[in-house]
Amino acid sequence: MNTEPIPTERLDAIRRMDLATLIPQSQQWRPATQAQARRWLQLMAPVLHELLDEIVAQDADLDEAEAEIAELRATSQAPTLPPVDPGTSITLRRLASGRWQLRWYSDNKRRSKAVGSRPAAERLRAVLYDRARNGGGR
Repeated sequence: MNTEPIPTERLDAIRRMDLATLIPQSQQWRPATQAQARRWLQLMAPVLHELLDEIVAQDADLDEAEAEIAELRATSQAPTLPPVDPGTSITLRRLASGRWQLRWYSDNKRRSKAVGSRPAAERLRAVLYDRARNGGGR
């Protein structure tokens, strides 16, 4: 899928229903065929204009959403986890919901954290073991 934006000049040519822009091969068509294609374009013009307007609106919405995501990423902090007691065992199990749960002890309390996938659980377990080796700090 092409992720490059459609150039403004091309969008303008599409809005004008320029046959050569919409169908580049039309340059090799006979004049009668080109004339018939132009008539069909005029019939389809309202729908094509509506679709172009929708594309422009969706593009603006996407730009706003991307800006909001960037702002949220810049202001959010990584979630904090309770410390891990050195030498503790961290167990991993699959829950009935399909999520994966890690369980460990911290300050003589049983702690747990559920994540969506086994690879994410394995990564989290590695982080927790690193914390345990380094004194259990946050």
